[in-house]
Amino acid sequence: MLKFDIYKADKNLSESKIKQVAQMTTFIFMNEGITKYIFDFSKETAAETICNLNMLKAREYLNNEQIILLAESDEEIIGIAVLKKNIKSNFLKTIRIYFPKILPIIINLLKIINFKRAARIYKLLKIDKNPADDYYTLEAIGVKESHQGQGVGKRLLKKAEETASLSKRCKGIYLYTSELKNKEIYEHLGYSVIEKKDSEDITIYHMFKHL
Repeated sequence: MLKFDIYKADKNLSESKIKQVAQMTTFIFMNEGITKYIFDFSKETAAETICNLNMLKAREYLNNEQIILLAESDEEIIGIAVLKKNIKSNFLKTIRIYFPKILPIIINLLKIINFKRAARIYKLLKIDKNPADDYYTLEAIGVKESHQGQGVGKRLLKKAEETASLSKRCKGIYLYTSELKNKEIYEHLGYSVIEKKDSEDITIYHMFKHL
């Protein structure tokens, strides 16, 4: 039986589930165009480094009013969506909170990142104008490989949209993708391209859906 759980600051997420969330988010990112473009996943420590980083990010999200949605089947997490409120995060504060645990993660990230490409992506991810005064960013969404093609992703996205719409000030959901296939899927689900940014070897589609 498929069920959806919503986790935010007022609901505790166990360490075991945080680990599962981090592992699934890592799987999503390793198969996503932008992350593959920036990081070298052929290196032995790459997956573990990204997973450790995602564990810290999951804890940080829950401490800062962000939302993690889980799709579960028989107590197994099979899908995840992360909604990030349009709030500026304090990177230095985050480092202080998790220091010294974050130090080896940063060191390992420096070993697998392509700085030239990262700088290029940083520019492409900047939108010229915010799509609304108040919105959520769909930071990540994905379904376990064994459960793909069963409509779980669409139901998870719909649940994310319903959750975002509970905020009276929220005007919609923003996302970005470098995958043409994903862009076409999102368009079919009501998202529109608000900006398209090209580089010599990658294109970023910035998309928005009014709720």
